[in-house]
Amino acid sequence: MRHHALIAVLEGRHPTPPAADLQMLVQGDLTAVLAAAPRQTPRAPQSLHQHLGDAATHLARQKACMRLAPLLPVRLDTHLTLAGTAAFLTANRPFLTQMLTRHAGLAQMQVTVLWQQDAAPARFPGEELHQIARRLSATITIEIARVATAVAPLTPAPELLYSGMVLLPLQDLGALNRAAARITALWPEGLSLHQTGPDPVSAFATLDLAPITPRHIDRALATFGLQDLSALGQLPAIRRRKLLMAGGFDDGALRSEIHNQAEVLTSAARLDDVRDGFALCRIWSDSRIRPKARNLAAA
Repeated sequence: MRHHALIAVLEGRHPTPPAADLQMLVQGDLTAVLAAAPRQTPRAPQSLHQHLGDAATHLARQKACMRLAPLLPVRLDTHLTLAGTAAFLTANRPFLTQMLTRHAGLAQMQVTVLWQQDAAPARFPGEELHQIARRLSATITIEIARVATAVAPLTPAPELLYSGMVLLPLQDLGALNRAAARITALWPEGLSLHQTGPDPVSAFATLDLAPITPRHIDRALATFGLQDLSALGQLPAIRRRKLLMAGGFDDGALRSEIHNQAEVLTSAARLDDVRDGFALCRIWSDSRIRPKARNLAAA
Protein backbone atom coordinates (compact mmCIF):
# COMPACT_ATOMS: atom_id res chain seq x y z
CA MET A 1 0.00 0.00 0.00
CA ARG A 2 1.22 3.45 -0.87
CA HIS A 3 2.34 5.66 1.99
CA HIS A 4 2.14 9.44 2.12
CA ALA A 5 4.02 11.96 4.22
CA LEU A 6 1.71 13.50 6.81
CA ILE A 7 2.46 17.22 6.98
CA ALA A 8 -0.17 18.77 9.27
CA VAL A 9 -3.74 18.63 10.53
CA LEU A 10 -6.09 21.56 9.87
CA GLU A 11 -9.28 22.59 11.60
CA GLY A 12 -12.28 22.45 9.27
CA ARG A 13 -12.87 21.09 5.80
CA HIS A 14 -10.30 22.14 3.18
CA PRO A 15 -10.47 19.93 0.08
CA THR A 16 -8.36 22.24 -2.09
CA PRO A 17 -4.62 22.08 -1.42
CA PRO A 18 -2.69 25.37 -1.24
CA ALA A 19 0.14 23.93 -3.33
CA ALA A 20 0.33 21.49 -6.23
CA ASP A 21 2.51 19.00 -4.35
CA LEU A 22 0.01 18.61 -1.49
CA GLN A 23 -3.06 16.42 -1.09
CA MET A 24 -5.93 17.05 1.33
CA LEU A 25 -7.85 14.30 3.09
CA VAL A 26 -11.05 15.60 4.70
CA GLN A 27 -12.57 13.57 7.52
CA GLY A 28 -15.51 15.22 9.25
CA ASP A 29 -14.41 18.62 10.52
CA LEU A 30 -10.68 17.87 10.22
CA THR A 31 -8.33 17.92 7.24
CA ALA A 32 -5.04 16.06 6.95
CA VAL A 33 -2.38 17.57 4.69
CA LEU A 34 -0.37 14.95 2.80
CA ALA A 35 2.49 14.86 0.33
CA ALA A 36 4.09 12.15 -1.73
CA ALA A 37 6.51 10.15 0.39
CA PRO A 38 10.06 9.93 -0.99
CA ARG A 39 11.00 6.54 -2.33
CA GLN A 40 13.96 5.52 -0.19
CA THR A 41 15.58 2.24 0.62
CA PRO A 42 14.48 1.22 4.13
CA ARG A 43 16.98 2.31 6.78
CA ALA A 44 19.06 4.07 4.12
CA PRO A 45 21.43 6.59 5.71
CA GLN A 46 20.57 10.22 5.10
CA SER A 47 23.10 12.99 4.79
CA LEU A 48 22.82 16.09 6.95
CA HIS A 49 22.36 18.16 3.81
CA GLN A 50 19.45 15.99 2.69
CA HIS A 51 17.86 16.04 6.14
CA LEU A 52 18.04 19.83 6.32
CA GLY A 53 16.56 20.07 2.84
CA ASP A 54 13.70 17.75 3.78
CA ALA A 55 13.06 19.75 6.97
CA ALA A 56 12.95 23.01 5.00
CA THR A 57 10.47 21.52 2.52
CA HIS A 58 8.35 20.17 5.38
CA LEU A 59 8.22 23.60 7.03
CA ALA A 60 7.44 25.35 3.74
CA ARG A 61 4.48 23.04 3.19
CA GLN A 62 3.17 23.72 6.68
CA LYS A 63 3.53 27.47 6.22
CA ALA A 64 1.58 27.26 2.97
CA CYS A 65 -1.33 25.83 4.98
CA MET A 66 -1.22 28.35 7.83
CA ARG A 67 -3.42 30.84 6.00
CA LEU A 68 -6.21 28.27 5.62
CA ALA A 69 -7.06 27.51 9.25
CA PRO A 70 -5.60 26.68 12.68
CA LEU A 71 -2.90 24.07 12.11
CA LEU A 72 -1.07 21.41 14.10
CA PRO A 73 2.30 20.49 12.55
CA VAL A 74 3.35 16.85 12.33
CA ARG A 75 6.88 15.59 12.93
CA LEU A 76 9.05 15.11 9.87
CA ASP A 77 9.15 11.61 8.33
CA THR A 78 5.68 10.59 9.53
CA HIS A 79 4.15 8.33 6.89
CA LEU A 80 0.64 6.85 6.63
CA THR A 81 -1.56 5.30 3.98
CA LEU A 82 -4.75 7.12 3.01
CA ALA A 83 -6.78 4.60 5.02
CA GLY A 84 -4.38 4.96 7.92
CA THR A 85 -4.70 8.74 7.79
CA ALA A 86 -8.51 8.53 7.90
CA ALA A 87 -8.29 6.15 10.87
CA PHE A 88 -5.82 8.46 12.60
CA LEU A 89 -8.18 11.44 12.29
CA THR A 90 -11.14 9.44 13.57
CA ALA A 91 -9.35 7.79 16.49
CA ASN A 92 -7.75 11.01 17.69
CA ARG A 93 -10.57 13.46 16.88
CA PRO A 94 -11.28 14.79 20.42
CA PHE A 95 -7.60 15.33 21.16
CA LEU A 96 -6.92 16.97 17.80
CA THR A 97 -9.93 19.25 18.16
CA GLN A 98 -8.84 20.28 21.65
CA MET A 99 -5.29 21.08 20.53
CA LEU A 100 -6.46 22.99 17.47
CA THR A 101 -8.75 25.10 19.64
CA ARG A 102 -5.97 25.73 22.14
CA HIS A 103 -3.51 26.94 19.47
CA ALA A 104 -5.96 28.75 17.18
CA GLY A 105 -4.59 32.13 16.15
CA LEU A 106 -1.13 31.44 17.58
CA ALA A 107 2.17 31.42 15.74
CA GLN A 108 5.82 30.84 16.54
CA MET A 109 8.63 33.36 16.18
CA GLN A 110 12.33 32.68 16.66
CA VAL A 111 14.12 35.57 18.35
CA THR A 112 17.89 35.94 18.64
CA VAL A 113 19.89 38.81 20.10
CA LEU A 114 23.56 39.22 19.21
CA TRP A 115 25.93 41.50 21.12
CA GLN A 116 29.37 43.00 20.70
CA GLN A 117 31.23 41.39 23.58
CA ASP A 118 34.49 43.23 22.94
CA ALA A 119 32.81 46.63 23.23
CA ALA A 120 30.72 45.78 26.30
CA PRO A 121 33.28 46.67 29.04
CA ALA A 122 33.75 50.18 27.61
CA ARG A 123 29.98 50.69 27.27
CA PHE A 124 29.24 49.39 30.79
CA PRO A 125 32.31 50.30 32.92
CA GLY A 126 32.59 48.86 36.42
CA GLU A 127 31.00 45.50 35.52
CA GLU A 128 32.59 42.19 34.64
CA LEU A 129 31.70 40.77 31.25
CA HIS A 130 29.66 37.91 32.76
CA GLN A 131 27.72 40.41 34.88
CA ILE A 132 26.89 42.51 31.83
CA ALA A 133 25.76 39.43 29.92
CA ARG A 134 23.62 38.18 32.79
CA ARG A 135 21.95 41.58 33.34
CA LEU A 136 21.21 42.18 29.66
CA SER A 137 19.98 38.61 29.16
CA ALA A 138 17.63 38.92 32.14
CA THR A 139 16.19 42.18 30.80
CA ILE A 140 15.71 40.69 27.34
CA THR A 141 14.01 37.61 28.81
CA ILE A 142 11.57 39.77 30.78
CA GLU A 143 10.73 41.91 27.75
CA ILE A 144 10.02 38.83 25.61
CA ALA A 145 7.97 37.18 28.37
CA ARG A 146 5.74 40.25 28.67
CA VAL A 147 4.32 39.70 25.18
CA ALA A 148 4.65 35.91 24.81
CA THR A 149 2.10 33.21 25.53
CA ALA A 150 4.99 30.78 26.08
CA VAL A 151 8.72 30.64 25.38
CA ALA A 152 10.99 27.73 24.46
CA PRO A 153 14.56 28.91 25.21
CA LEU A 154 17.32 27.69 22.91
CA THR A 155 20.93 27.24 23.96
CA PRO A 156 22.63 30.40 22.72
CA ALA A 157 26.04 30.53 21.07
CA PRO A 158 28.65 32.71 22.84
CA GLU A 159 27.92 35.65 20.56
CA LEU A 160 24.22 35.55 21.47
CA LEU A 161 22.62 37.07 24.54
CA TYR A 162 19.29 35.43 23.82
CA SER A 163 17.83 32.74 21.60
CA GLY A 164 14.37 31.30 21.86
CA MET A 165 11.11 30.28 20.23
CA VAL A 166 8.25 32.59 21.15
CA LEU A 167 4.60 31.58 21.02
CA LEU A 168 2.11 34.43 20.68
CA PRO A 169 -1.11 35.43 18.90
CA LEU A 170 -0.62 36.55 15.32
CA GLN A 171 -2.42 39.77 16.20
CA ASP A 172 0.28 40.51 18.80
CA LEU A 173 3.23 40.54 16.40
CA GLY A 174 3.24 44.32 16.75
CA ALA A 175 3.73 43.93 20.51
CA LEU A 176 6.74 41.71 19.84
CA ASN A 177 8.16 44.35 17.50
CA ARG A 178 7.76 46.98 20.22
CA ALA A 179 9.51 44.69 22.70
CA ALA A 180 12.31 44.28 20.16
CA ALA A 181 12.64 48.06 19.93
CA ARG A 182 12.90 48.36 23.73
CA ILE A 183 15.57 45.65 23.74
CA THR A 184 17.76 47.24 21.08
CA ALA A 185 17.36 50.60 22.84
CA LEU A 186 19.32 49.16 25.77
CA TRP A 187 22.47 49.45 23.62
CA PRO A 188 21.63 50.50 20.06
CA GLU A 189 25.17 50.23 18.71
CA GLY A 190 25.95 46.94 20.48
CA LEU A 191 22.80 44.80 20.20
CA SER A 192 21.34 43.26 17.06
CA LEU A 193 17.95 41.52 17.26
CA HIS A 194 16.65 39.15 14.58
CA GLN A 195 13.19 37.63 14.21
CA THR A 196 12.22 34.65 12.05
CA GLY A 197 8.59 33.80 11.36
CA PRO A 198 5.71 33.68 11.83
CA ASP A 199 5.89 29.90 11.60
CA PRO A 200 3.73 26.95 12.68
CA VAL A 201 3.83 26.19 16.41
CA SER A 202 6.39 23.40 15.99
CA ALA A 203 8.30 23.94 19.24
CA PHE A 204 5.07 23.90 21.24
CA ALA A 205 2.55 21.55 19.63
CA THR A 206 3.99 19.13 17.08
CA LEU A 207 2.03 15.92 16.62
CA ASP A 208 4.01 12.76 17.35
CA LEU A 209 2.38 9.53 16.13
CA ALA A 210 2.83 6.04 17.57
CA PRO A 211 1.50 2.87 15.89
CA ILE A 212 -1.16 0.92 17.81
CA THR A 213 -1.49 -2.71 16.72
CA PRO A 214 -4.14 -5.30 17.63
CA ARG A 215 -1.61 -6.65 20.14
CA HIS A 216 -1.52 -3.28 21.90
CA ILE A 217 -5.30 -3.26 22.05
CA ASP A 218 -5.37 -6.79 23.49
CA ARG A 219 -2.86 -5.77 26.13
CA ALA A 220 -4.97 -2.76 27.08
CA LEU A 221 -8.09 -4.92 27.31
CA ALA A 222 -6.23 -7.33 29.58
CA THR A 223 -5.07 -4.45 31.79
CA PHE A 224 -8.71 -3.66 32.63
CA GLY A 225 -10.01 -7.23 32.50
CA LEU A 226 -12.25 -6.55 29.50
CA GLN A 227 -13.11 -9.19 26.93
CA ASP A 228 -13.41 -6.86 23.94
CA LEU A 229 -14.20 -3.26 22.98
CA SER A 230 -17.95 -3.86 23.30
CA ALA A 231 -17.43 -3.88 27.09
CA LEU A 232 -15.93 -0.41 27.11
CA GLY A 233 -18.80 0.97 29.18
CA GLN A 234 -17.15 -0.65 32.20
CA LEU A 235 -13.84 1.15 31.60
CA PRO A 236 -14.43 4.38 33.60
CA ALA A 237 -15.29 2.55 36.83
CA ILE A 238 -12.43 0.05 36.45
CA ARG A 239 -9.96 2.83 35.68
CA ARG A 240 -11.02 4.79 38.76
CA ARG A 241 -10.51 1.74 40.97
CA LYS A 242 -7.08 1.07 39.50
CA LEU A 243 -6.02 4.70 39.92
CA LEU A 244 -7.18 4.69 43.56
CA MET A 245 -5.25 1.48 44.21
CA ALA A 246 -2.12 2.91 42.56
CA GLY A 247 -2.31 6.28 44.29
CA GLY A 248 -1.00 5.23 47.68
CA PHE A 249 2.35 3.79 46.67
CA ASP A 250 3.05 4.54 43.03
CA ASP A 251 5.56 7.16 41.86
CA GLY A 252 3.35 8.10 38.93
CA ALA A 253 4.55 5.56 36.38
CA LEU A 254 1.72 3.11 37.07
CA ARG A 255 -0.91 5.85 37.00
CA SER A 256 0.49 7.09 33.70
CA GLU A 257 0.37 3.56 32.29
CA ILE A 258 -3.28 3.20 33.36
CA HIS A 259 -4.17 6.44 31.60
CA ASN A 260 -2.22 5.40 28.48
CA GLN A 261 -3.90 2.00 28.26
CA ALA A 262 -7.32 3.59 28.71
CA GLU A 263 -6.50 6.05 25.92
CA VAL A 264 -5.66 3.17 23.58
CA LEU A 265 -9.08 1.63 24.19
CA THR A 266 -11.15 4.81 23.95
CA SER A 267 -9.37 5.74 20.72
CA ALA A 268 -9.78 2.26 19.25
CA ALA A 269 -13.49 2.31 20.09
CA ARG A 270 -14.02 5.23 17.70
CA LEU A 271 -13.09 3.00 14.75
CA ASP A 272 -15.33 0.48 12.99
CA ASP A 273 -12.42 -1.88 12.32
CA VAL A 274 -9.17 -2.09 14.30
CA ARG A 275 -7.69 -5.17 12.63
CA ASP A 276 -5.13 -3.01 10.82
CA GLY A 277 -4.39 -0.93 13.90
CA PHE A 278 -4.14 2.86 13.89
CA ALA A 279 -1.86 5.74 14.85
CA LEU A 280 -2.27 7.33 18.25
CA CYS A 281 -0.94 10.87 18.59
CA ARG A 282 0.44 12.94 21.40
CA ILE A 283 1.99 16.37 21.49
CA TRP A 284 5.73 16.55 21.15
CA SER A 285 7.00 19.83 22.53
CA ASP A 286 10.28 21.27 23.69
CA SER A 287 10.86 20.31 27.34
CA ARG A 288 12.26 23.78 28.02
CA ILE A 289 8.99 25.60 27.29
CA ARG A 290 8.20 28.27 29.81
CA PRO A 291 4.59 29.49 30.03
CA LYS A 292 4.18 33.20 30.65
CA ALA A 293 4.34 33.95 34.35
CA ARG A 294 1.10 35.24 35.86
CA ASN A 295 2.72 38.39 37.24
CA LEU A 296 4.12 39.25 33.82
CA ALA A 297 0.77 38.57 32.17
CA ALA A 298 -0.75 41.29 34.30
CA ALA A 299 2.06 43.75 33.64
